[in-house]
Amino acid sequence: MDRMVTLAHKFLEDVLSFGDTAVDLTAGGGRDTLFLAERTGRQGKVFAFDIQREAIVRTQSLLTGKGFRAISHWEEGSILPESGIFLVNDGHERIRSYVREKVKGVIANLGYLPSGDRSIVTRAETTLQSLRETLPLLVSGGRLAVIAYVRHQGGRREAEEISGFFGGLPSNCWHTIKMEMLNRENAPFLLMAEKT
Repeated sequence: MDRMVTLAHKFLEDVLSFGDTAVDLTAGGGRDTLFLAERTGRQGKVFAFDIQREAIVRTQSLLTGKGFRAISHWEEGSILPESGIFLVNDGHERIRSYVREKVKGVIANLGYLPSGDRSIVTRAETTLQSLRETLPLLVSGGRLAVIAYVRHQGGRREAEEISGFFGGLPSNCWHTIKMEMLNRENAPFLLMAEKT
């Protein structure tokens, strides 16, 4: 798993700069959100989504421990500051209700919250909806990285559908790559897309 996360970060690192806007579609334990915050800096804007309050709390705690301040409560539709980290306790499929600006990098680490309730997992339907909502937000040259897992309940179906989604993106607008371990059964894999 860590290899795929490292590769996803490298893929996004090449395009993210201070002042950019980035999105973590699955806040989880906060590691991806922290990575995005470090890459975009204090002038940047990071949105992190999770339906589990526990994930938002963990992410906020990790960020605070690393010297970042995150906002986790505001009225939907309100005007947010020009920069900052915004933790959204809502489904990633509702990204367009919160993110109105163009985005340079997006990451999603699917499955369940590590050390959390394993019955609460990402689902193919909402993940696909979030990806459809996210793609128009990406700037030209913007990148999307999704780490998919197959071992949890519904994980194989979700991974296959998301892989099909990436494979179906028009080649005149998107460059897509799938990285997987060929000698390890049921290993997570990484899907990456760059908008042309």
